[in-house]
Amino acid sequence: MAMRVLLAGSKFWTDWQTVMAALTLVWEPDAVLVTGACPEGAEDLAARCWARWGGRVERWEFDWDQPQGTVVESRHRRMIDAGADVCMTFRDMAGPHALGTMSRVAGVPTYAWDA
Repeated sequence: MAMRVLLAGSKFWTDWQTVMAALTLVWEPDAVLVTGACPEGAEDLAARCWARWGGRVERWEFDWDQPQGTVVESRHRRMIDAGADVCMTFRDMAGPHALGTMSRVAGVPTYAWDA
């Protein structure tokens, strides 16, 4: 089974060099990058880089039918439950990142970069 790399990050993240350098640490041609569907920021930068290298990208949309306040947590829980070998987060503010916190609790090796 192919390695699954979970990635989440700020939509305001613009440092593509850090994202690319981080991805090189886990790159395998058959690995799958699993990320949110944000059209900007860290998730978009990572998805474009991974695809350019020829990798497969799974983009997970928010399920807006979830109760208010649980939309992000619900998506992250489903991403982890679908399988995760490693998690990477890119934050531009202090404090924990939801996916990073949840993946650590689930026992997934998790790495965080801060702007």
